Amino acid sequence: MLVAIWYLAQAAIYLFAKRGLFWAILEEGNAVPVMKNGVFHKMILAYTGNHFARVLPDGAPEDIDNLNVYNIEVSPNAEATQTFESTMFNLVFPVKEVAWVGFPGICELGKKVSVKQEVCELTFTDSELVNKLPYNLKLRVVIQITNPAKALFRVDDYRKTSLDWLHDNLDMEFRSLSEDDFKEKKAGQASALADVFTRTLQTSVEELTHHYGVEVLKIEVAEIDPANEKLRTLTLEKTVAQMDAEANVLKAEGEAKIAKIKADAEAEVVKTLASAEAEAIKIVNKSAGKMNVKALRLKELHTIEHAGANVTIIGSNLSIPPVLTIPAQKGSSK
Repeated sequence: MLVAIWYLAQAAIYLFAKRGLFWAILEEGNAVPVMKNGVFHKMILAYTGNHFARVLPDGAPEDIDNLNVYNIEVSPNAEATQTFESTMFNLVFPVKEVAWVGFPGICELGKKVSVKQEVCELTFTDSELVNKLPYNLKLRVVIQITNPAKALFRVDDYRKTSLDWLHDNLDMEFRSLSEDDFKEKKAGQASALADVFTRTLQTSVEELTHHYGVEVLKIEVAEIDPANEKLRTLTLEKTVAQMDAEANVLKAEGEAKIAKIKADAEAEVVKTLASAEAEAIKIVNKSAGKMNVKALRLKELHTIEHAGANVTIIGSNLSIPPVLTIPAQKGSSK
């Protein structure tokens, strides 16, 4: 009987919450303010694994609205809590994401706000870089509310305020950068753009998180483009000129290699010809030496012949019989 009454009560709470009476059903990842007689009374959070600080952080100054108690923190043992809720707690309290608001006419819900991460686009039109030329830039910015009370009640539009602050700060920083700084760097290379983003994230903690309850988690370049057609043409011409210069360098290197190979080949041919010519000269000189010896022997023979004596010559180096008798000339006195 008591169990039946308990579950009927749960069903009644759910019906009241659906109509926004006494209770409210919260969507996961949202925070909603409760207004009492038109004045902010408290915040309600539905964000699994997280909770409000409830107490001021150590050393934090007391402010008149005491909004620091609504800093979102990660719940201790969040996984164990979720496991418990998924078993016993859900059986006892089947109506989930329901929070007490108050009596109708006195308490009512305000504007809900998401406390999940948001990806926003930040656009820069005609932003001047270090070369004084205008560029259109698009950045992707990831932000997240860390204190919904501050985000809702300290500024009219937390998203616009955050993006405007980022735009103003980054626009000044970009004036010291060039187009090459926006190009992706290899691992291990220093990046001036990364330094700018790091400084901006650090500064945003004081300017945005502490004042407006908004944290900037990440900044990255989505697109960079010259701001006008003339500049696009100049950029294209510059790119083409760079490509032509690189092609000419490669061509010159290729021609130099070909010339070297050709010169080496010609030198080798000259060396081979010189060696062959020297060998030919050597052979000719050797043959000439042999011919001179034969010529001297023949001259000797002619001399003996004219001498008018009978001479017998025995030899094998001349083209004459081995034994040759040369008769004396008639009329000789010998």
